[in-house]
Amino acid sequence: MKHRVTIVEVAKQAGVAVSTVSRVLNGGYASPAVRAKVQEVVRELGFVPSTSARGLKLGRTGLVGFVSWNTHGAWASQLLCGIEDELVGRAVSVVLGSVGLRGTYDASAVRAWIGEHRVDGLVLARVPVEHTPLIDELRAAGLPAVMIASDIDFGYGVRMTVENRIAGQMAAKHLLELGHRRIGFLGGPKESVDSRDRLVGIEEVVRGSGLEIEADHAGFAMSYNPESAIGYAKRWLGLPREGRPTAVVLGNDEMAMQFTRVLLDRGCKIPDDCSIVGFDGVPEAARFWPALTTVSQPLRDMGSAACRVLMQMIDGTDDHVTDALTFKTELIVRESTGPVPFRQQAA
Repeated sequence: MKHRVTIVEVAKQAGVAVSTVSRVLNGGYASPAVRAKVQEVVRELGFVPSTSARGLKLGRTGLVGFVSWNTHGAWASQLLCGIEDELVGRAVSVVLGSVGLRGTYDASAVRAWIGEHRVDGLVLARVPVEHTPLIDELRAAGLPAVMIASDIDFGYGVRMTVENRIAGQMAAKHLLELGHRRIGFLGGPKESVDSRDRLVGIEEVVRGSGLEIEADHAGFAMSYNPESAIGYAKRWLGLPREGRPTAVVLGNDEMAMQFTRVLLDRGCKIPDDCSIVGFDGVPEAARFWPALTTVSQPLRDMGSAACRVLMQMIDGTDDHVTDALTFKTELIVRESTGPVPFRQQAA
């Protein structure tokens, strides 16, 4: 019979106390160096903690939930990578829940997790107002929650967001510096605080240059799905050349890539005919051609931070965690943006 590695052996090889190994495995406090050492030894020895015994002792399931509109999307996938990074070496697993997988809102599966206490806490991404009953049930159950990109303040859990207004300003400044004077915008849903804040940032910079974004050139899509950009692309193609925006900012990278694809299929050249900017900084945006200029969010770091905070809340070691955390964005310039052609500038 194969020898089962014990926690005592892990502690001995790592040069720490058994209680320290237990804290690391249970998500408790340990210095980064000690945590890294213990996790390395756990991997080397193939140590498998007894999650059932641990769960009975602590009254936990050993599971945390990750909930998004669609957990298969590029944005959510990067957050999930960060969550998985944080769970390495812990006796905790993550379960996934998509509330919009079939195109309409349905949180019944997640509500079952809460009602039957199948998870110890939740990370919720892109949290719409429709989640209100869900949050009420979380509150009633006393389950910890971290919300990324929440459309409203539910007065519960920890909220995480990025500097979306500054992100919009970055995109607008970049395009104005390239000579663009007619800029279009298609955000995600109008209910999305992220989309509204990005448009505010763009408008602030554009108006500061004595220009305006024409009402017909700015709008919001029904969702962040890439297909939502198709109609906007067709509308752009239907405008007279002299009346088209020479640059367009879209709600996320997937929408921007879809918009680009429609224009390329119709014989347009990017960025000669239109400069295009996305948001998020997903890996696919760098591999797309022309590679997409984007305002990048630190999605993997956000996922890792969300999981870390959630574990602190579960363990009751979150005394120093604030109710809201904000992350910075970064403009990444690639081939999808360029100087406005002289003929368009003159128009």
